[in-house]
Amino acid sequence: MNLHEYQAKQLFEAYGIEVPRGKPVSRPAEAAEAARQLGGDRWVVKAQVHSGGRGKAGGIILANSPAEAEAATARLIGTRLVTHQAGGAGLPIETVLIEEVQLSEFRIDPADSGRPAGPRVGDLRVAPLERG
Repeated sequence: MNLHEYQAKQLFEAYGIEVPRGKPVSRPAEAAEAARQLGGDRWVVKAQVHSGGRGKAGGIILANSPAEAEAATARLIGTRLVTHQAGGAGLPIETVLIEEVQLSEFRIDPADSGRPAGPRVGDLRVAPLERG
């Protein structure tokens, strides 16, 4: 079964799992309206294709205003996103997810691996930054 990110998040929400608020849209004008409805001052515009590597391929764009969300949507809709998983022809972008930005401060704390070479990336823990 292939689900887009927004569809998976709708399922999570239905089962009480907290997810960032977002709205799928298929037209640029809908993106600006979605950003206004979500509130806040920053949104992420995410291409909805069945492929990893969307961010590296330019399919995830930060918007600082509803107008920027609209422009980012116009830039993505109707194009093809070429990623390492999608192949050379890429996948068509028909829908984007306008999602609220939830910024949190984190620190990365290497776990004590006990190895002489030190911790590996897989040994890292991410913990919320303590304020004091």
